[in-house]
Amino acid sequence: MRLLISKTQVVMINFIKYSTLPAVLSMCLGSVTAQDGFIKVSESSRLHFRITGTGADTVVVPDGGWQFPYYKKFGKDVVYIIYDIGNRGYSDKTPTVGIMHDVEDLEAVRKHFKIKRMNIIGWSYLGGVAALYAGKYPEFTRSVIQVGPIPLRAGEDFDAYVKSTVERRSKLLDDELEKLKASGKHKDDSEAYCKKFYEGTIYAIIFKSDNAKNLAVNVPCDCENERPENIGVLIQKIFADLGKWDWRDQLQSFKASTLVVHGVSDNIPIASSKAWVSVNKNSKLLTFSSSGHMPFAEEPKRYFRSIRDFLSALK
Repeated sequence: MRLLISKTQVVMINFIKYSTLPAVLSMCLGSVTAQDGFIKVSESSRLHFRITGTGADTVVVPDGGWQFPYYKKFGKDVVYIIYDIGNRGYSDKTPTVGIMHDVEDLEAVRKHFKIKRMNIIGWSYLGGVAALYAGKYPEFTRSVIQVGPIPLRAGEDFDAYVKSTVERRSKLLDDELEKLKASGKHKDDSEAYCKKFYEGTIYAIIFKSDNAKNLAVNVPCDCENERPENIGVLIQKIFADLGKWDWRDQLQSFKASTLVVHGVSDNIPIASSKAWVSVNKNSKLLTFSSSGHMPFAEEPKRYFRSIRDFLSALK
């Protein structure tokens, strides 16, 4: 089956192929808990946050709703403020989509919590957000941890990521998705379809692909923002904003202590993470031999220990 997808519209290649509706919705079906809160960033939009962990260090983690279960379970020795960026997770829909918009939302989070200098963790696309924030606001940045970051610029490394993601997909799972879609299950039981959709997505980006179903359980499919049809539209807008990006000139002031985490089986080539290290002399690379694109889920004990050790070594 041929995939009719532009490589510049892809973060997880199946987002567009298995999307079914054109509208972007902003409501979550689940309710927030006493641990949750919202940060008002405009008259019409709020960012949802959750806080977990205890300790002397605080880290801000922009997210899409996926990572909180791992931080809650394994991140015991550090305070993590995890928030969903606009149009993701439990945050509101925002009319403006773009990476510098996400950078400014990160600054709004810092101001809300009155943090003088932030430690920031950014996974995948948000690894780019974290670095661009540190480049624009060096005075407010203490450290950055980039986890499987989006390539520093469009081109060879991103093309390799797209190619690998397509090749590593499971035909069996894709066929199951097609059957669910053909039978109308994506409408009648949209949450079950959503879980299967993300199982197929995760299968293609992790080291032990058979663990995809277990990891897909933690995707908040009760939230409309994370439904396949809505993610598909959002990804198109994000990549329309990125264009043929090259952030090297924007990162002249990116000098914060930085840890670049790279899973050896990540679809993004290790050359991409090495390129990130090359733009900041205060960066170092840490590889995870039994991880793909989700080391926080694939090797959580080592991942969270590495964060703690990195923070403890900061001056």
